[in-house]
Amino acid sequence: MKEKIQKVFRQNIPFVVVFVAALIWHLVIKISAGDDVVYFQTLMDGRSIWEILAHRYATWSSRMAIEFVLIPLVQVPWLWKILDIIVFTLIPVLLYRLLFLNPEKYLYMECNINKTAGKWLVCAFMLLYPFSDMVSAGWIATTVNYLWPLLGLLYIALLLQKLAQNKFLHWYEGAAGVICCIFCSSQEQVAAILLVMLFLALLYNWHRKKRGVCGFTDILPLI
Repeated sequence: MKEKIQKVFRQNIPFVVVFVAALIWHLVIKISAGDDVVYFQTLMDGRSIWEILAHRYATWSSRMAIEFVLIPLVQVPWLWKILDIIVFTLIPVLLYRLLFLNPEKYLYMECNINKTAGKWLVCAFMLLYPFSDMVSAGWIATTVNYLWPLLGLLYIALLLQKLAQNKFLHWYEGAAGVICCIFCSSQEQVAAILLVMLFLALLYNWHRKKRGVCGFTDILPLI
């Protein structure tokens, strides 16, 4: 058992590096400026989340699903830090699975990419991003509005990849995909990307059926 854990650890050192970097960063940063403190932290003074969302929808925002998570989360910054560390770590994990985990099964080509190099590549991509940009509207507000939908988008892409490989999709994976669709589509840019992704997936499915290959009709409930 110990040897198995050590093997898994050695195989995933790049992701551990990303986790440690995210942990250190979140221990250092302070929630002291931006919309987190100036605006969102005071929204729940004497009002319910439903009243706030109704007011936001009528006067300014269409990001209902995101703000349903964001507004209560601003009240507990330590919980945001835990969740954001997880999100920051999972983004390169999902990106690696999308780009380097058996792409030949759906691209119909051989893949000679070194998987260890692939892990370091996606992790370097994540670590090279200037995370200080995420303070532009406050740490919590910016990450929940932009970084978290990216994770959801990658998860949906991973489900589409799995369906393209004719793999079985568990009910809980589909349920998580629906939740990600609702959350991600609340962000305008991500909603546009998601629409293009689903259109291309349907086009790909149509092409496979035309060639007589079994398609992944399970995609329809996700739309």
